[in-house]
Amino acid sequence: MNAGSGAAEPEPAPALELRAIEKRYPGGVRANAGVDFTLRRGEVHAIVGDNGAGKTTLMKVACGLVRPDSGSIFRAGERRLYPTPRHALADGIAMVRQELRQPEHLSVAENVVLGAEPVDRLGLFDVRGAEARTEELADRFGWRLNPRARLATLSVGDRQRVEILRAVHRDVRVLILDEPFSALGTAGRESLREGLRAVIKDGTSVVVVSHKMREVSRMADRVAFMRAGRVTNVLADSGEIAKLREAPGDFTADSMATRGRDTDSPALLSVRDLRAGREGGGAALRGVGFTLCNGEIVGLAGVGGNGQRELVDVLTGDRPAAGGTIRLRGVSLLGKARRAIRELGVGYIPADRGLNGVAESESISDNLIVSRHRFSPFSRLGWLNHRAARSLAGRLLDEFGIVAADVEAPVSSLSGGNAQKLILARELSARPELLVAEQPTRGVDAASTRAIRKRLRAERSRGLSVLLVSSDTEELLALSDRILVLYDGRITATLDELSSLSEADLGRYMVGLASEGASA
Repeated sequence: MNAGSGAAEPEPAPALELRAIEKRYPGGVRANAGVDFTLRRGEVHAIVGDNGAGKTTLMKVACGLVRPDSGSIFRAGERRLYPTPRHALADGIAMVRQELRQPEHLSVAENVVLGAEPVDRLGLFDVRGAEARTEELADRFGWRLNPRARLATLSVGDRQRVEILRAVHRDVRVLILDEPFSALGTAGRESLREGLRAVIKDGTSVVVVSHKMREVSRMADRVAFMRAGRVTNVLADSGEIAKLREAPGDFTADSMATRGRDTDSPALLSVRDLRAGREGGGAALRGVGFTLCNGEIVGLAGVGGNGQRELVDVLTGDRPAAGGTIRLRGVSLLGKARRAIRELGVGYIPADRGLNGVAESESISDNLIVSRHRFSPFSRLGWLNHRAARSLAGRLLDEFGIVAADVEAPVSSLSGGNAQKLILARELSARPELLVAEQPTRGVDAASTRAIRKRLRAERSRGLSVLLVSSDTEELLALSDRILVLYDGRITATLDELSSLSEADLGRYMVGLASEGASA
């Protein structure tokens, strides 16, 4: 055919194509029911749907984390089989999961280049080259990351950033992001969007699995809706996608108006002049002080790396303090182990549920009694009472709306949102006096987010005190009675009047552009 014929160039093969993907889990849970999905080259394709719709399972199939029962995977028009994620990565596909699995003892730079390390003239690992490459990639996204920092010292949001940089360093052609916005504040979400635009220009195609409709509407070229293991609709019209930001699901502060602080309520938790070091050296907490009253939700706002991680660790017994006091009903918590602190009435929802929230290979019933299996009615003469454990599990599944095949099914069979609700059910059913809640609705769909927030407010009305640690400014404004801003290891603002405070206003406090008297 001659050049003057005017024939159109053939459309390139999709970056990724999944055909008739079927996946069942033990107990009859049909996660994917013959799903078709196509990712075009150079696009952002979002997948949305309720918890348990099959979104994450489908993407785990795409990157070799899950073997489908049937169906086919095509990469750039060629049929593929990925026995492991390593095979998929070698073929240019990487997935950044909600439940991060990273070597915490390594530095940020070592994690970024892991598996594709630069070497010097002698064939040895080029540390300076790795750090320079990390800084180069972070600058592309507008992110501030210390390449020498040990990963264990980072917030969940920063650890997520490291995993994205690792994928970009490997020059992947298909980047799958599972709930990428859930641990990021407003500024972090914008920088992520800008960074993704840059890698798309370089030829990468992106899949975003998210419950954040507003974020999806700002960046997606197409949006697939999933329900009960099937794709029910695909939006490709930009006008229709833009309307998603007005759809019900994302919360507004107005819908969760707070009741304000009861100044007559006695203090439950008292923190005074709390100091703690940062792993790798330096001060993380520099004289933090605040009180938390009975029946009060206090939000802790701050950009990752300003001391939130260390404060939570000290409060829950995972890190020693360098000085100061923490008293719960007058009893000192300093120096006590996590188990002793729990038995004093402190519950904890961790930011990374996969790392320290659940034992994924163990049953749902075992996970629900993990902190009280030594006590009646779950223990009889040193033997575990399985009947009592199953009875509690059945009741909590119903009460908290957790979708599961059976109470003996492994937690790994649950969707991310249902696993999050399981942690909430375990902690609240133990009737704590204080709940330290980090990102309590991370990776949870809109309906479940509403249910979790409603439950936390109901528990507050019954006297539960909550320290809400979140990077989500909308969540902080929706739930908190007061907000404390932690910046550079200090409480730089105590915000009591939240009705007129916008997310942008709160963001200014979080990055140190505004401050107020820090008495609490």
